[in-house]
Amino acid sequence: MLNNAVGQIVAFCIRFAWAIVGLSVVLTAASAVYTAKHFAINTDIAKLISPDLPWRQREMAFEKVFPQTYERILAVVQAPTPELAATAAHDMAERLATQKGIFRSVQEAGGANSSAATVFSSCRRRSWRRRCRSSLRPRR
Repeated sequence: MLNNAVGQIVAFCIRFAWAIVGLSVVLTAASAVYTAKHFAINTDIAKLISPDLPWRQREMAFEKVFPQTYERILAVVQAPTPELAATAAHDMAERLATQKGIFRSVQEAGGANSSAATVFSSCRRRSWRRRCRSSLRPRR
């Protein structure tokens, strides 16, 4: 019985091959258009998890009390000498400070007496991963 049904379907597809191919192309195009218009991924962690959960409410309360711990990036620059580390950190801080659309503020910490200079930068939350990573790449 199953062999008979499969055989009939195959015979139908062979008889109307171009119509089946055309129908497949139309359905594929319609599916692609529907997917492009209706499918979206939200990668914002704050919106993926319900704010009604008790631990999420505690986290939001903590974020309100200590806003400086969120949206902050710490870059540690290490070099063979403290002078090279300070120069590299200073150059990086200057370069990041020019990108006001990505970083809210850039502050240089550490100094010439430390073996590793650090740069603090506050990055805009929504698209920080993509933009900040590209901003921190060294120039060629």
